[in-house]
Amino acid sequence: MTVKWNYEEMTTGLSEIDEQHKEWFHRFNMFQEAIVNGQGQAALRSALSFLADYAEVHFEREEAYMQRYHCATQAKNLEQHAEFRAKLAEIQNWVDQGGATMVEVMALHLALEEWMIKHICDVDVHLRAVVEVP
Repeated sequence: MTVKWNYEEMTTGLSEIDEQHKEWFHRFNMFQEAIVNGQGQAALRSALSFLADYAEVHFEREEAYMQRYHCATQAKNLEQHAEFRAKLAEIQNWVDQGGATMVEVMALHLALEEWMIKHICDVDVHLRAVVEVP
């Protein structure tokens, strides 16, 4: 299933962060398409490389905004970003050591989808309340 951006549920009130989230979804959907087309290992390595690089850029910007606007979910955001980085490093190591089966690639896909949507909808959207204050 393609992951779609939902403005009402996912906007943070910051166009830069929202555009980065949309790029995550776009790349995630490309990853899903590659899995469906049987390009699992190559797609996994490409997706992991993108996620690792993009996470650093995106997380740094998002964390700075949360601090700047004194967002109530700032601590939770930092905690979840640290967990994501650790999980991503673990997965990269696992893939580097021996690859992954298609079943494992699909499990990773589902876990990433759940994390992205849950994190944006439960944590990141709290920026909207502090950014859009009149």
